[in-house]
Amino acid sequence: EVVNPSVSGFLATTAMEWENALLELINNPLLRKDMGMAGRSKVEKEFNLKTMADKIAEIFDERKK
Repeated sequence: EVVNPSVSGFLATTAMEWENALLELINNPLLRKDMGMAGRSKVEKEFNLKTMADKIAEIFDERKK
């Protein structure tokens, strides 16, 4: 949910995928910057204190029913 593949990060599952992803980031400073900014933006928007407090409140409200 946090990583948008090829936009805010890579979802590597094998050693070769990890190696390829790291090499891509090492060799592409603009991609590193863009992915970092995209990831930060998503976290700031979707995982900020207000948003998380609202989600937690919804969970407690549902459990009361």
